[in-house]
Amino acid sequence: MDFSTTILLTPKENNRYQAIYASQQYGTFYGLYGKFDIEKKGKKTFLKRIDFKLLNYKGVLNMSLEGKADSIIVDEKAKETIREIPVVLVKVQLRAKVQEPKYDDFIEFTNPIRIKKNMYFSVLGEVLPLNGNDTTEEADPAFCGGVFDDEFYFRDGMVHKKRKITKIPLDHGDSKSGDKGYKFESEIIEISNSRFGSIRCRVGNSKIIV
Repeated sequence: MDFSTTILLTPKENNRYQAIYASQQYGTFYGLYGKFDIEKKGKKTFLKRIDFKLLNYKGVLNMSLEGKADSIIVDEKAKETIREIPVVLVKVQLRAKVQEPKYDDFIEFTNPIRIKKNMYFSVLGEVLPLNGNDTTEEADPAFCGGVFDDEFYFRDGMVHKKRKITKIPLDHGDSKSGDKGYKFESEIIEISNSRFGSIRCRVGNSKIIV
């Protein structure tokens, strides 16, 4: 939380995409942007909808939004417990697509989320294997459309094995930079089994300005 960006949630910014997450997988650097539909009721601010747009900047494979049911989950009651900060927490599933990548998605709230001062907006990026966890018998999980999944597998000649992905706890930190790390209290983390695909750039934190 000591290292974050900001997002401006006001009706005047409703048509603008704001940066909320960035990472790199398969040698591809990409960014995720959000367009926030905000409504003011007196002095209260409500979030009605988020439109997501993914942009690939460098690399051979295109990163894609998964785009299936429940591939975007929101917990508006999450909390960062080290600093006692309220958080709107979003889990987004991502996958490199050999064909037909999906760059746009949205989530609309039946009950708009009340946005208050000093809240944060955090994105958890959950990267899925190239084959999307296809478990059919004839499918080799290390390949998809003839492309080898070197994010999740290692190979040497004719042999390939699943990589042992190092788990870095969310409440890590860096004594040299002074970053205390962060620790989320949320149902989303339980759904994700406390791991979000690849270990790189799992979380994007933004302070909300209203």
